[in-house]
Amino acid sequence: SRWDRFDVAWPRLEPEEDDWDSEVLGAYDTLVNDLNDDGMNMVGILLWTPDWAATAGLTGLSPAGFDQRSPGWYAPDARAPLAPGAISAASSPPRGLYLPWNDPDNHWGDYVYTVVSRYGDRVKHWEMWNEPEWSYFWSGTSTDYAQLLKVGYQASKAACPDCTVLVGGLHYWLNTSYYRWVLNTLSQDPYAPQSNYVFDVMSVHLYSRSANTYDEVDNIRSGMSVYDMGDHPIWLTETGVPVWDDGSVDPDPTKYDYAATQDEAAAYVIQSYANAWASDVGRYFFFRVHDSDMSEYFGLIRNDRTLRPAYVAYQVATSYLISPTFVTRGSAGPYMRVTLWGTPRGKVSVLWNESDTSGTYT
Repeated sequence: SRWDRFDVAWPRLEPEEDDWDSEVLGAYDTLVNDLNDDGMNMVGILLWTPDWAATAGLTGLSPAGFDQRSPGWYAPDARAPLAPGAISAASSPPRGLYLPWNDPDNHWGDYVYTVVSRYGDRVKHWEMWNEPEWSYFWSGTSTDYAQLLKVGYQASKAACPDCTVLVGGLHYWLNTSYYRWVLNTLSQDPYAPQSNYVFDVMSVHLYSRSANTYDEVDNIRSGMSVYDMGDHPIWLTETGVPVWDDGSVDPDPTKYDYAATQDEAAAYVIQSYANAWASDVGRYFFFRVHDSDMSEYFGLIRNDRTLRPAYVAYQVATSYLISPTFVTRGSAGPYMRVTLWGTPRGKVSVLWNESDTSGTYT
């Protein structure tokens, strides 16, 4: 692994307008410098609206996700559930979003420019929010999100012209049309064609069914092509499957949706990674390394630092399924085969049985 992806939470960095928290900045400085020193590429996720910049939602909620001096991904209300239909101010569009990106009252533009200016020499990839289809993360409209993406793109490029801007990773299954709505809005913006339609990479999250890494990536690519925006790579910025049969956690399969045994989770790594090659995914990010702070258990590594089978599968994938000159994919009855041609070890094939009965493949 040579990539890491982490949140850069606005409410923690600028808890009051124009009052940047030096201690939190110092924590991010340490994180970025340590990863950079280890030769890691980084994706910084820019998200959450501080109370003072919010346009909607409940303010003053328990800041459980923001009171630690290490980066966390929870919204302020994550540990204090809201009444049905209520939203947190952290998920609302920021004030001034429709002003020019560099207007002093466009607070999102100022935040993005400040952060990218500080870290853009080391962090070269910036993701604009996370899973905007989900009201937990984003309570604005798809049009509001398109504007957030545009302002974020302009501010990022002004601070770091050679940085890469990602669409906020799509939750996708909550609304499979959402990204099309965003692209439709951008296709009508006269500024967008001269600026790569204000994003460099489409980012998507696909979980639990390894075939999605092929089928749904192709569907998204086809959906993007409708808008004639040129060739934008697709990155799988989250994928994985939680395990239920691990005595170190909670081995009750009825508590988890779309979960797997530990051996199935290992197979998922191999199958999804092979399918990602076949569908020409630009980058593959497995979610996640460990189980810390999660109520579902996706980790390659348990919190006691012992390894699950999926960790070894990840090692196999990153050792053998590398650097092909081209990739083919085909089925024969219930069997699926992905072949990587021209790897450092020659032709490497991945074969699996998609049925629930054993058989023989020739």
